[in-house]
Amino acid sequence: MTQDLTSGQPDLRESILQHIEEPAVLERLYRVDATAFGKTFMQLYPMIKDQVIARVWYERLNHRSTSAVSSMRRDWIFIFIATLAAGGLMKFPDLFGFRDDVFYPRNIAFAVFPMLSAFIVWRNGLRMSAYLLPLVVTVLAAIYINVLPTDGTRDSVMLACIHLPLLLWAVHGYVFTTDAGHAHSARISYLRYNGDLLVMTALITIAAVIFSMITFGLFNMIGMDIEKVWESYIIVWGAPAVPILANVLVRENPSLVNRISPLMAKIFTPLVLAMLLIFLGTMAFTGRNPYQDREFLLIFNVLLIGV
Repeated sequence: MTQDLTSGQPDLRESILQHIEEPAVLERLYRVDATAFGKTFMQLYPMIKDQVIARVWYERLNHRSTSAVSSMRRDWIFIFIATLAAGGLMKFPDLFGFRDDVFYPRNIAFAVFPMLSAFIVWRNGLRMSAYLLPLVVTVLAAIYINVLPTDGTRDSVMLACIHLPLLLWAVHGYVFTTDAGHAHSARISYLRYNGDLLVMTALITIAAVIFSMITFGLFNMIGMDIEKVWESYIIVWGAPAVPILANVLVRENPSLVNRISPLMAKIFTPLVLAMLLIFLGTMAFTGRNPYQDREFLLIFNVLLIGV
């Protein structure tokens, strides 16, 4: 019966009518192609509305469709507002004359993590008191990082800029786990969520880069150079929107990435293992001690996060 669904619409109609009193078969048909099942069932409903199971399925499909549309609308409203806020923050150097090399290293993290936390608070209906402590920490961090000396050669300033995103990441984790009572399972879910978020952000970024290259090529063909305009407006407003959009997709469509992340892990786990083995062998052969090199330690920490 499951195969009948994939062969054509008449077979699906016949299958639903024939098995209307068999919940297990209806569920199996629904899982094969939920969209086709819902459309066909709604067409058949006037004929089978006297069946109790048919009425139950009608409410299920109708509620699912209505809530999905409403949820999608709210998500896009949040994406729009968050993008305006994050993009506006990234335009501060142009609006107020701040130095780019000073402003962006210190403040770029504030265009991402507070927006992700705000989505959780807004989407889960958390009380604002649950966001009060993270908000205070975020504001204090913003004040602290921006009152540091503007001499970028100081190691302390550089270290503060490096560790600030880690602090905001921890604050975001606090908000993420608040709704679950800071349970151990919530912390594990947060780590898994970060992996899914990185994968989805990378995919959207790749698509955006390809789109930008095509756009540049088309306009160059007619003698127009739009790269400066693109960098000043589209990238400044669009770059912060990428992780925000990825966050919404991960949170509201977990099945979208549940298949991607395990596949990526299966592909890259043996590659990372082989690379590390070759690296360790080469390091022993050359006799160099990389543990006294700060850049090596930074790269190795990134590797650990990736693993």
